[in-house]
Amino acid sequence: MNQVQLAIVGLVAVIVLVIIGYYIYQENKFKKIVEKNFNQSTSDVLDQEKGIVFENQAEGNLSSFQTSERSVEFIQVETKPSKSGDTDFDALLDGAAEVINPVANTLFAKYEEKVFPYADKVSAEFDHVIDVYFPKSIKLKALPEVAQFTNKTINIYILEKNIGWSLYERGKKYQIDGIKVVSNIIDSDGLVTSLQLNNIYNEFNNFANHNDGVIRQNDLELELRRIQQQVKHLVDLQLELELFLLNKEPVEIRQLDKYLVSSGFTNWNGVYKYSLNGKTIFEIRDEKGNPLAGNTQHQVLSILSKLHHQENPLSAINEIFDFAENYMQYFESRILSTNRMLMTEKEFSALDRQVKNYVNQCNRKGVVLGSEIILRVLP
Repeated sequence: MNQVQLAIVGLVAVIVLVIIGYYIYQENKFKKIVEKNFNQSTSDVLDQEKGIVFENQAEGNLSSFQTSERSVEFIQVETKPSKSGDTDFDALLDGAAEVINPVANTLFAKYEEKVFPYADKVSAEFDHVIDVYFPKSIKLKALPEVAQFTNKTINIYILEKNIGWSLYERGKKYQIDGIKVVSNIIDSDGLVTSLQLNNIYNEFNNFANHNDGVIRQNDLELELRRIQQQVKHLVDLQLELELFLLNKEPVEIRQLDKYLVSSGFTNWNGVYKYSLNGKTIFEIRDEKGNPLAGNTQHQVLSILSKLHHQENPLSAINEIFDFAENYMQYFESRILSTNRMLMTEKEFSALDRQVKNYVNQCNRKGVVLGSEIILRVLP
């Protein structure tokens, strides 16, 4: 390398150093201006001890942007419209959502004098209930639209003046004394959030205020937390049994209907259900699991049972095989296993062991088979 080349390299190096020095000078000058004019430190937030911590970083340090669901919901509740004077309401997350004004309690006592005939359709654990009472009857043309807040089932009942309770029908005009809103809080799609329930409550709170009514709701804060813990244990606990009945010759539907109904089955649009104490134990369908259609013949029938719906799955299996034994005596037929092999003592013993292991697994997890939460989450 000659002297000219060395001079060029040296010149370039000097230029680079001058540029770097200039930018450092400008940055320091800008920081001083900010600190002087805004009285605020310009140190890097990542250099602080409590900087942003992501999920894959060290535990114990919270993100500067992290907030809790409770605080968000508290803001939502605090900003809802409320009516001063007559009543005072607690937010869903801040205590029991019952009317605490003595006058309002008296009014709800009158409201509760009306017998609610749909009580068996409402669960104290798994339904959110809003009651609205109007001391003076009002004319009702439409109710708040709350379906936008949740994908869960919402049933609305109307207390008609001098008539009683009935299921609300959209577009129908009423003269009413009260409203009961029943929202399902859990199903196969998951658990509702407190914020969703707050939004529904707020809509009806505004409606009650506008029509001089009083309102209350059941407090589900603790219930939601408890259910959330239970749902974690329901993963992969669904157990359905499918067996088959093979007739030697095809049997007409009218013969099957006559036999099944006389054996205690109920025909639900071609699905024959065998129930005990109001709970379905198993069903009879066609070979592909579809309802039995009219004017048809069937050589193969399927037996379906949701064992997770049974308080005692082993008892359900006994009911199935008792029926199968009687059926095979009435019709010349055989019972087949799930893989359509002839059911022998060996296959039955294997099925019995499988179900016993399943029951033991549920017991270890503290899951109550046949409970309402299972019926809702694993329908």
